[in-house]
Amino acid sequence: MTHDMDAYDSDVILAVGGFGALRGSSCPGIEAVTLHTAVAGTDSAGFPANISLRKDGVLADVPSPTWIARDGDLLYAVLEDTNEVAAFRINRNSAETANTAIEDSETGPSETSEVATNNTALSNTAVSSTATNNIATCNTTVGNIATENSRTGDAETSEVATNNTAAVPTLTELSRVPASGVSPTHAVVVTDDIGGKHLIVANYADGHVCVHPIAADGTLLEATQILAGEGHGPLPAQEGPHAHWILQLPDGRVLSTDLGADRIYVHHWRSGELVRVGMVRLAAGTGPRDLHLLPVTDKDATTSGADWRVAVVGEWADTVTLLGPVPGISNKADGQNGDPAQVADSDGIRVLQTVSLGGDALDQAASLAFVPWAVLRMGIRQTTDNNDSSAGAAYRNPGNRNDDGTCDADAHGPSIRYGITSGSPISESPATIPVDESSAAGVAYVGLRGSERIVALAWDGERLSRLAPEHEPGWHGRGIDCGGSRPRHIMRVGNVLLVANEVSNNLTVFQLGPDGKPVRVTDLASGSPTVFVRL
Repeated sequence: MTHDMDAYDSDVILAVGGFGALRGSSCPGIEAVTLHTAVAGTDSAGFPANISLRKDGVLADVPSPTWIARDGDLLYAVLEDTNEVAAFRINRNSAETANTAIEDSETGPSETSEVATNNTALSNTAVSSTATNNIATCNTTVGNIATENSRTGDAETSEVATNNTAAVPTLTELSRVPASGVSPTHAVVVTDDIGGKHLIVANYADGHVCVHPIAADGTLLEATQILAGEGHGPLPAQEGPHAHWILQLPDGRVLSTDLGADRIYVHHWRSGELVRVGMVRLAAGTGPRDLHLLPVTDKDATTSGADWRVAVVGEWADTVTLLGPVPGISNKADGQNGDPAQVADSDGIRVLQTVSLGGDALDQAASLAFVPWAVLRMGIRQTTDNNDSSAGAAYRNPGNRNDDGTCDADAHGPSIRYGITSGSPISESPATIPVDESSAAGVAYVGLRGSERIVALAWDGERLSRLAPEHEPGWHGRGIDCGGSRPRHIMRVGNVLLVANEVSNNLTVFQLGPDGKPVRVTDLASGSPTVFVRL
């Protein structure tokens, strides 16, 4: 059977969280959602593919799981409205386990969950009755829905290249502890300098960053460190510190954003203790919200920690600010290019540029998903499948690291030239430049809540730039409609973008064309969604 010409069928299981009843919203807990992709046998590129979403039940009846982090077969959720953090073990169905190579989402070589071909869709008997009812009643989606015939072409004669219909796992709660802060909003699993694992939690309301040890069995313990925020910004919503995001750098340092004080704090590990050593000050009113690693051209330098780039989404300024290391500088300042926002305690980190998203007056920027050009050119078949092809393994990226795409920086492909744009950080007259597919170049997609848009920026491995002037109509310039209201989280799976529209209570799926253009393909009703994670 020649896979390039045969039909293609694939499922990806996601966990979705959001705001629940305590917030007056409708998320029932951590839900399972299946992203199904089907490509006709004659369409090798798979664009547009037949894509659908299906609910597969409530995995955990917990209040307001607004952020979820996965570490291998462990899941950690912040319960924002009860000021708690919970740990779960992912229980995979025996039939799936027998045919699945699960690679740790943080340490596995391809950072993927690989499912062998020809698995049968299964639901573990431990799933609650609520989940069973959801499976029975929630299989309809809006948009392109893949029917059995469309998945196989001629159902009587067509062969399906990959039928990796994944089993839906269940969750077992291991522990639930106080957040030691108010309104936990983000969390990430980090390994310290002596090999211990911790869940670091950003608490929005009081600005606390809390460090929770993780036991050997994955159980989450109460916080052993509380790092307090301080300061404020010029806007009414910046009346005090508001911690919002945690990111570990390739060199081991840990960054945290303070949306209220326009600061990004820098931390080092010292014998298992997280020590705050400095800060990067951003322009007043920026509101640094999210942090996302972008791939750089010199992958060896990234691996060694010598070079890296971080995109900072500014919620209130509607900007993306690029951070990077000062060459040859560690734990000291160098004047930071004369920028008064940069001070002597930045620990060798500087602002490289700031790019405008073209936000409207009341817009708030949120979330960023990066997709390499190599992935866009490969098509749906190679980038969303769960089989063991080298192409699929190179580009899949499960867990919450989907939204930065850094593992895809290792992609190599033929040298192909594309017309994208580049320019100075303040340029409104971008110039067309060639892009080598084997490089780290790609497109970053950023959400704007208020005007309900997704805006695209070009990344060339060193700098961000606009694809077109910000007010120019179309996806290159002003952007596209997000498919709902308040796009809170954008995550990619291969060349598919998933958007959690919090206020309109729906998930929207876009397939990305070879040129990077997002095409809306399907939607699914979902209660106040704020986060995806791949199981």
